[in-house]
Amino acid sequence: MSNPVAVRGHPGPDGRCLVGARVPETNEATYIAVVNGEEQYSVWPAGLALPAGWLAAGFAGTEEACLDHVAGTWRDITPRSVRRSA
Repeated sequence: MSNPVAVRGHPGPDGRCLVGARVPETNEATYIAVVNGEEQYSVWPAGLALPAGWLAAGFAGTEEACLDHVAGTWRDITPRSVRRSA
């Protein structure tokens, strides 16, 4: 079993840096695609509690696979509230 290490310092769904979050030290760590009420997508380490306002989007895999899924799904980065007001 691998030792947990800090996640790379990229922002998570809540905009905060994930330094200090713990995931297994492996290239095959599992992530999930997540979406918020504004229909904005991100990835999150599987097994960690999701921040308030974020839900699983129904896809899990490696970080790279999740990022590919998000890129293919999230075509319009305009927040939902802005699209509605246009």
